[in-house]
This record gives sequence, C-alpha cells and structure tokens, in this order.
Amino acid sequence: MRAPENLWVPTYWAMNPAQVPDPVSRFMVQGGGVLPGGAPSDECYLLFGSVRPPALQGDQNGYVTSEELEGLNIPISVVGNFFFTTARLRELRDMISAFLDDEDQ
Repeated sequence: MRAPENLWVPTYWAMNPAQVPDPVSRFMVQGGGVLPGGAPSDECYLLFGSVRPPALQGDQNGYVTSEELEGLNIPISVVGNFFFTTARLRELRDMISAFLDDEDQ
C-alpha cells in the first residue's frame, strides 16, 4: 500500500464581471444547536442581509413620531446564507482580522 501524497491542484475564483455586488448592512452568526445527548454541534450559520430604509412621510421638517413607527416591522433581505464548521469560521475571522490589520497601517 502506497503512502498518501500531498497533491496541489490549482484553483481560481470564477467571477462573473457583470454581477453587481449586493450591499450588506446586517449580519448574523448562529450556532447549530445541540446534538442528541447534549453535546454542542460544530456548525455555524452566517447570514448577510440588507435593509432598505422605510418610506416614511414625517412632518414638514422630516421628523417621524414614535406613533408612526409603532408596529413597523422592516424586513431584512437575505443576500447570503452560509454554513461553516467552527474551525472554518475561525479561519474566516482570522482572515478578516489580518485584512483589517493591514488596512489600519
């Protein structure tokens, strides 16, 4: 039996140059819950969303009263819905942190 080999296979991002990026103004991370027997699952869900401001009249100065906002429920449009293992989510966190550290310099 041969020993396993480490192979490198080239990959690339297949980007569509005509695709317009979706704006993201909201995001949520949620754990996958608990497995039978009480152990936590090793899965996370990451959602990206966008909220459009509501069309509110307001008074002549543009102010909106709390009464006008009462009962208002603004939907978040999901633009990305992703599943990660905890290890991959940590890898994403580290990649974002490294990018932001470079941007801060």
